[in-house]
Amino acid sequence: FVAIRDRDIAAEAMGIPLAKYKVMAFAVSSFYAGVAGCLMAHYQKWIVPGNFDLSVSIAYIAMIIMGGLGTILGSVLGAILITGIPHGIVYLVDIFKESYPGLSGFIVDFKLGLFGLVIVLALLFEPKGLFGIYWRAKIYFKTWPFKY
Repeated sequence: FVAIRDRDIAAEAMGIPLAKYKVMAFAVSSFYAGVAGCLMAHYQKWIVPGNFDLSVSIAYIAMIIMGGLGTILGSVLGAILITGIPHGIVYLVDIFKESYPGLSGFIVDFKLGLFGLVIVLALLFEPKGLFGIYWRAKIYFKTWPFKY
């Protein structure tokens, strides 16, 4: 799957049946998406189309990209971060609400824009996502006393 994801033309040239494995990957991911949808419907007790607007789709894609492409741990870390950013913004607004009374109305209007700005800045400074930070920290602490 990694060869197909990274270099599909090269994988096909090596004799890997590209269509078969792409359909299999689509089927497996569709199965897990269906299970997740069933669990969500059971948890919420009903589903309406209004729950799935464009901002939800963008948040799901941002979770995967911010965590790091191709890693499960990165996707989990990205989900934690993307879920926590709006709560952090609300927390900061509550802190500065008394000092700057007009700030709460301003932030509510530009919440999605601020959310996107945080994501773009994070990806500019760390293109490999949160998994890249985790990987570098792991290597650093693995070699920490720096014995050569």
